[in-house]
Amino acid sequence: MAKTYDMKEHPFELRHEVKRLNTRLDKIADTLEKAEFLDLIENYTNPRKRVISNFIAGLSRGLGLTVGTAIVLALLG
Repeated sequence: MAKTYDMKEHPFELRHEVKRLNTRLDKIADTLEKAEFLDLIENYTNPRKRVISNFIAGLSRGLGLTVGTAIVLALLG
């Protein structure tokens, strides 16, 4: 069972715990911002963005393979 604290009895412990939790939440928020988590969520929740992104990625791969094949065949020829 969780302990309940009376603010008058333990003011320092509660303030210290709240400060520690706020620090951890700030670190978590910073980590999520660095990981561009919002962009990831927007990509997965917006199907149109995902389709366009995958289409462009496919075109880029296809173009790269074509150019690479042409260079290799030109060197061999």
